[in-house]
Amino acid sequence: MINGCTFYFDGTWKSCCDAHDVAFTLGGNVVDMLHANWDLINCVNQYSTLNAIVIGIGVTVGGWLVFPWAKTKGKSIYEIITGKRFDK
Repeated sequence: MINGCTFYFDGTWKSCCDAHDVAFTLGGNVVDMLHANWDLINCVNQYSTLNAIVIGIGVTVGGWLVFPWAKTKGKSIYEIITGKRFDK
């Protein structure tokens, strides 16, 4: 689901968050997640370094829960626990 900066406000960097949402929806492995997070941090940093740091910490910590892992057959930890997809 493309919904801007989930759990954070949509600033001038909203398009960065939207691109990150697309990458997260695709799933993959931990390297894919880290690349998506790094791309987001670099993108937001063009607008605001402080917000890039805050968002970077949020997606790194929160991402471990909602990223659809290849190891778990495309399910996130959240989905395994609750039976629901985070983005639905």
